[in-house]
Amino acid sequence: MPSLLTLPRELRDEIISYAILAPLNEAPPLTATFSDLTDGRDSVCNPGLRAWGITDAIKYKLGNVPSSSASLLLVNRQLYSETVSNLLILPESRTYDLDIILLDEVLLLPTWLRVPMLTTSVDKINVTFRIAGSSPAHERYRTYGSYSGFNIGNGAGPAMSWLIYSLLERFFKVGPTGERKSDEHKHVTIKTLDINVQTPDHVDPAHFGNPGTGIRDPRNSTEHCLDPLYLVS
Repeated sequence: MPSLLTLPRELRDEIISYAILAPLNEAPPLTATFSDLTDGRDSVCNPGLRAWGITDAIKYKLGNVPSSSASLLLVNRQLYSETVSNLLILPESRTYDLDIILLDEVLLLPTWLRVPMLTTSVDKINVTFRIAGSSPAHERYRTYGSYSGFNIGNGAGPAMSWLIYSLLERFFKVGPTGERKSDEHKHVTIKTLDINVQTPDHVDPAHFGNPGTGIRDPRNSTEHCLDPLYLVS
């Protein structure tokens, strides 16, 4: 069977392009259990952020390949050169896809679905927010204290807004990477940020409402679901 390097250049470019644009991960199913959704995830301390809030409530999927092109760049000089050439001409090589599950109105579970290359100049990030679970009545969230979810602090706005800001701030500092030993600011830029808040297709719209974790609208019903329009606002 011929190796990749013995194939005609046109075929090699097609294969390399496919590998570059291939997804890193699949979006986790919302029907999964709490353990299945959170296993293999952890909070990230470094680099330090200015965002105020409980960063423990953001659980990143760690340990995966930083980009689809990373392994191609490490094979040999020829494949490195051809991969770089394709990265320069592929229109989607600087487009990232990010899935974020809002779990029980408290946790954010971000998963990078596609990262063709690591760059400090990103053309576009497609972000999809998906809502899973409802206002928690579980002991597991008590460690976060009263200021979590959509609870409002003393003039600080909802806790969730700070978590979302923390996600964005961390991306500007280090991109879609895991724990960093250095606090160096990489000054990552995004030309276009496309945010899509999905409407849960398994929930009766009659059960949509304001967040149950909000101080002014407490709810205990397991059928209650955060209204996607509320999250958009």
